[in-house]
This record gives sequence, C-alpha cells and structure tokens, in this order.
Amino acid sequence: MADATVDVAWIAAHLDDPTVRIVEIDVSRAAFEAGHIPGAVLWNAYTDLRDAAYQPVDRATLDDLVARSGIGADTTVVVYGHGAALGFWLLNAHGHDDVRMLEGARDQWVEAGQSWSTDTGAPAPGADGLGAGGEELLATRAHVESAIGDNSTLILDVRSDLEYSGERFWPSG
Repeated sequence: MADATVDVAWIAAHLDDPTVRIVEIDVSRAAFEAGHIPGAVLWNAYTDLRDAAYQPVDRATLDDLVARSGIGADTTVVVYGHGAALGFWLLNAHGHDDVRMLEGARDQWVEAGQSWSTDTGAPAPGADGLGAGGEELLATRAHVESAIGDNSTLILDVRSDLEYSGERFWPSG
C-alpha cells in the first residue's frame, strides 16, 4: 500500500487518464453539485455504501455500484470527500486491486488553484471491477467478540470521544 494516498498534483496529472476513476464520497449531493473534481462520480456514504440496517453494503451491491461508476478491474480508483475512508476500506476489503485516497480535505483542490466541475455525466459501465480476495479486512461481530481479551489481537476503536461516550452518534441527526 505504498501508493495508498495521492495529492492534488497527482490527480490533476491523471484527469485525462482513462484508467483512473475519481469518486467523491459524501453524505449529500449538495457539495458535489456545487462543484467537484472534473470527471468524478458521487457515492453517497449513507445510501450507496450502507444498507438499511446501517451496515456496510455486501459485495454484490458494491460490485453493481462499481460497474455503474465506470470502474473495471484495471481501474485506479481515487476516493475523496467526507466518507472517503469508508469507500477506500470497502473497495480494498472486496478485492479491488488499486484504490487510493486523496490526502486531506476536498477543498484543497481549489486551494491548489484547480477548478471545480459541475458536469455530472455518467461514465460508461465498467466490468469485473472487484477482484478476488480482501476478506482478511472484514471482521464479523463474532470475530470481534472472540478477540476481546486476546492479547495477540488489537481492537482499535476509531470513534471520537463523544461517540465513544454515547453523547454523539455518527452520522449526527
């Protein structure tokens, strides 16, 4: 995963590369429609990447989303936005070979002198976007419960202090 993150200059240099797909992952269409990285597609962190029970979508659902987004097996996918980490993890966990994430916030695109696009054209469908493997990144509730108290396993809770204490639930509202 040496190339897991990219910067604005890398994305700008690859905007016309047909083997690269940029995906903005956010919680609403508003920011995307106001302006996004040229050629990007939008994935909603709530409706595209989570199911009705707020669990990450299954492989078949993600595979359909990937295909609709013009992503093939050989596509380099670059995610950015508020839900970029979720998309990065899901794609890796379901076997996509080349997933990268913009280092930092989406606004750095314009701060670096680049222009937003408001074009929302749909890409041609991709094929075989998810590869095999990646399951080692997935843990069921049973896996986590069996790891509690096991000194050879580290369970890392990445919630904020307010989420951990129960004062806030993400997503807020």
